[in-house]
Amino acid sequence: MYSPVPTVRCGRQDTVRKKMTFRISNINEGIGPTIPNAIIRKIVEKRRASAYCHLNLQSNRIQSLDTAIKVGNDGRGNVGVFECLVDINLSGNRLGLGCALVDGRGGASLLHLCQNALQKLDLSFNELTDGSFSRLVGTSRLSNLHTLNVSNNCLSKMDGVTSACSSLRCIDASNNGMKSLSSNLQALTKLKLEVVDMRGNPLCSKDLYGEKLLYLLRRTLNTMDGRNIEPTDVLEAKSAIERALSVSAA
Repeated sequence: MYSPVPTVRCGRQDTVRKKMTFRISNINEGIGPTIPNAIIRKIVEKRRASAYCHLNLQSNRIQSLDTAIKVGNDGRGNVGVFECLVDINLSGNRLGLGCALVDGRGGASLLHLCQNALQKLDLSFNELTDGSFSRLVGTSRLSNLHTLNVSNNCLSKMDGVTSACSSLRCIDASNNGMKSLSSNLQALTKLKLEVVDMRGNPLCSKDLYGEKLLYLLRRTLNTMDGRNIEPTDVLEAKSAIERALSVSAA
């Protein structure tokens, strides 16, 4: 999986210092429907400690990522304030059921607050549809997100994902409900993907699915549907597509 070395920042006197890494884990504790303020305070503490923070909240009952942290009147205040939060695991929650939930906090979404720093995000097993994914991300632009897991949801198209996460290098979208081969492949070509997994989607049964996906992403792709890509695979995919085109033109 794509995993870059954490950024090293320079101090005021040009001394190079690596950030410490902290993990906040509250797994299978029945947390929900929103993220407790106590966990948000922990993230704030790590931010003040100038540390990288990995947040694991998998297998809870979370339906909303809203916090009590306010944004400015222009909608931009506090955007990216959680620059420490680089990895979030929300697998196995209920985000697809409650993205429109209003809990009275009136604050910004967790994704909105860490959108400039977040590198890895796991949203698998959340019953997410295209609409609930769009509402979940909202106006956040996850410009540094390189790894996204949206497997085992109810997504039917990829364009919402690719528009919100333009820097993705690794995506697991397996076991969803994607049927259209042409539109979803077109969306994926907007990214410079190194790893992609589309297994378990209806589009995988379409003619030349694997060949088309591989050939369109050939410049950057290393792994497709769990299999490493060899140079000969690209040549074989190209030949198969050309043969199909010649037959259809005959």
